[in-house]
Amino acid sequence: MAKKMLTKNFGRIRFNYTELDPSAYESRVFGIYLHVPFCTKLCSFCPFYKVLLDNSQKERYLAAIRKEFGMRNLGGKANWLYMGGGTPNLLSGDEISELLGRIRETVDLADAGMEGVPDLFTPEYIDAIAKAGINKISVGVESMTSKTLESVNRAENRKDRLRGIVRAAAEHGINVNFDLMIGLPGQSTEAFLADIGTVAEIGPGQITTYPFMQISGVKAVPSMDTEQMFEAIEGAGDVLSGSGYYRDSIWIFSNNGGKVYDSSQDELVGDYLGFGPGAFSTIGRAQIVNPGVEAYLEAIENDRWFGFRAEVDEDAAHWRKFARELYKLDFDQGSVDELPGKIRKIMSLLRAAGHVDRSGVTPKGRLFVHDITKTVVETLPFPLSNPSVVENWDDYERAKASAK
Repeated sequence: MAKKMLTKNFGRIRFNYTELDPSAYESRVFGIYLHVPFCTKLCSFCPFYKVLLDNSQKERYLAAIRKEFGMRNLGGKANWLYMGGGTPNLLSGDEISELLGRIRETVDLADAGMEGVPDLFTPEYIDAIAKAGINKISVGVESMTSKTLESVNRAENRKDRLRGIVRAAAEHGINVNFDLMIGLPGQSTEAFLADIGTVAEIGPGQITTYPFMQISGVKAVPSMDTEQMFEAIEGAGDVLSGSGYYRDSIWIFSNNGGKVYDSSQDELVGDYLGFGPGAFSTIGRAQIVNPGVEAYLEAIENDRWFGFRAEVDEDAAHWRKFARELYKLDFDQGSVDELPGKIRKIMSLLRAAGHVDRSGVTPKGRLFVHDITKTVVETLPFPLSNPSVVENWDDYERAKASAK
């Protein structure tokens, strides 16, 4: 029933492409998300907005995102900053330093993280981003199996390079997360668990195990169903517990106190401001998604801000909070008690079935939480890859057509 309700609430969100008034969407306690859409190759499993790297377009992007900071009157205290993509480490250390410096002129920034592909996190690059103020990196390992990576248009990984990343990051006090995926085309549970053993031996501070997400725009076909992915992640937990890792949430294992950025928590329930083409923002009940790179550059260069805007109703906000509490596994009972009666009733049913107790989710309940969390991600509307959730998609197509 909970899965059905989540799907119903998130599935009815509809966006309108429109010009936005920056002064109407301000927050003074928030997170910051910077989207870097550029990639040198397009991986077939990735649902996020991305384009092939064009260096002249990248220069326009850097100028536009700096301008967007000013247009949106960025100021106050940011609990976190994260650079996602795309491939953020296609930006140089100097470019990242300049962007973060602009933000720090008006924002009290608690910490800053970024993701990227392994081969670009060289020791020299890590030294540069550390000087820029990056203290967390998430490395898109995905798999150590060459055949699996080839099937999704991903470059091969080398153990010596991954060891070098962990070593260089440790010298600068940077926390490291490795992302691994389960359910990629042709991937077996045995190969996935072998990958887990390899990265555990390398020893990053955190390992995140993502199930394959079936989202609009994803071209690849998963090799497993949801329950098979769950069983593989449970097996990964057994391997990792023997290597000194503990379970930090349904998909995350760490040995450093959970210091690496976790997008599945704050982004569901708190304000965050997104900058750059394709970036999401959540401000109060408003959810805003910036347009793709052509329309984004055209608008910002002409001192205008356009985006896809939707209003998230109170019911959907409550269901997001419910999903977030379950995702953590050791949920806050006080927060659960504040939720509407129909959600508390579901929690009571889960307790009666042995899926939760007063301290959190039981081992028996983890499949339910895995399924719920996957449902939340797969039903979130991505307007740039799913025009059906945009009421006036033709207006956006015209904006793209008229862009330089």
